[in-house]
Amino acid sequence: MSEIRAGLVLLARSGSSRLPNKSLLDICGRPVLAHQLDRLKLSRLARPLVLATTTLPQDDPLCAVARAARIEVFRGSVNDVVQRLADAARAFNLEFLAVVGGDDVFCEGEFVDLVIAEYERCRADFIQIAGLPFGTTPFGVSVSGLRRVLEIKASEYSDGWERYLTDTGLFATNTLEISEPLLRHPEVRLDLDYVEDLDLVRAIYQRLYQPGTVPGLRSVMRLLLEQEPALASLNRAAHERWLENRAAMPLTLRFGDSSQ
Repeated sequence: MSEIRAGLVLLARSGSSRLPNKSLLDICGRPVLAHQLDRLKLSRLARPLVLATTTLPQDDPLCAVARAARIEVFRGSVNDVVQRLADAARAFNLEFLAVVGGDDVFCEGEFVDLVIAEYERCRADFIQIAGLPFGTTPFGVSVSGLRRVLEIKASEYSDGWERYLTDTGLFATNTLEISEPLLRHPEVRLDLDYVEDLDLVRAIYQRLYQPGTVPGLRSVMRLLLEQEPALASLNRAAHERWLENRAAMPLTLRFGDSSQ
């Protein structure tokens, strides 16, 4: 276990407009969230593991899945992700969070441990991993950094919240580079945000999943790169739409102009 107070926080809610209730969709007879938690529980350094969702009744089923998996639950702000993260950190007395999105269904506990170990080394406000397939990397963020973001951001809505740390020049950031050839494929999309993404995730699990096991990312990449490369094209158009949506998302600060 890490010597610092470092936890893993999984952000999930039912209110997604692009793929509603995605964390509860069925994959091989189990909800997406159950599979995701199995994968994240393989982290050696993050304690506790926390599902951070909203106070809305529609998110009660997410809490039930987490509790069945013996995962801690925190319920907070509906719209302000940064506030929800900061409040969860306070509730569990944490100084550093490895944050995983509900979209990031193939994020491995191994990568969570990488960002925690890097924080122990450098104490950066924000740590990310470059080179992995899209949608498989956690963000590492200090709780002091989250509090500073709450001071400077001008909007309650904080989708794309990590950009306050990476794009404003106000925070110490660090990027870890993945060099392993099998994993270094950022062009491969393994996010879960659109129907096409769901088609790919289901295809992967139908081929690799066995009850009681976690299909590792390396096995997933061998499937997509060597065994059935055509699968990776299932959600290519979805990634173009995601990039367009991201580019249109403003970053509003309490001082000066908005950053794009």
